[in-house]
Amino acid sequence: MYCANCGERLIETATRCPSCGTEVRQAPPALDNWTSQEIAAATQPSQDEQGWPAAPDTYPRGLSDQAKKLILVGLAAIVVVFLIFKFTSGVGGGSHSTPEKAVKGYFNAVKGKNFKGMYSYLTVSVMDPKELPEGVDKDSILKDIENLFAKDTNKYLEIKIKDVKINNSSASVNFGVVFVNEEGKSTEENSMDVKLINGKWYVDNRWY
Repeated sequence: MYCANCGERLIETATRCPSCGTEVRQAPPALDNWTSQEIAAATQPSQDEQGWPAAPDTYPRGLSDQAKKLILVGLAAIVVVFLIFKFTSGVGGGSHSTPEKAVKGYFNAVKGKNFKGMYSYLTVSVMDPKELPEGVDKDSILKDIENLFAKDTNKYLEIKIKDVKINNSSASVNFGVVFVNEEGKSTEENSMDVKLINGKWYVDNRWY
């Protein structure tokens, strides 16, 4: 065996050249005499050589824009279904679900002078047109309501339900209405008859 740097002859067990001091790398024994386990152990990198595990090329980045849009659409659909159920179902807590809520809904329409809203709370709104007197229809009733409230100078502020008496498919709701006019602020007590039709409560027609 010879020094790779200066060519000095070396003994087999030398680790450094005595002439030039170059480190001598001992050649590994021939692999022909090694077992498969020894080869695997010799070629396996050490812990230091392995280092830390390589970081993944990509990381989770949360939901995609498309997924977010689908979630928003789904939530919007749920809200729409809930609102439809709430305001159309007789037992869903909507404005027609109890005599008290029907009266309050009618009052809110009066307060905002929403004539179509007022009409929707009247029993006439769900009557068969054939049962109406000749010459009476939705348009004529809306016109009557508009003419009636055109002369009304009161500004309605609040309704206070006093008590509700239910008798099968009819009910009587006693209430007080707070309003303001030229004479100042006042409260007037009154009552409304309410009827249950197809699972919903409607105000008697005389209230227009």
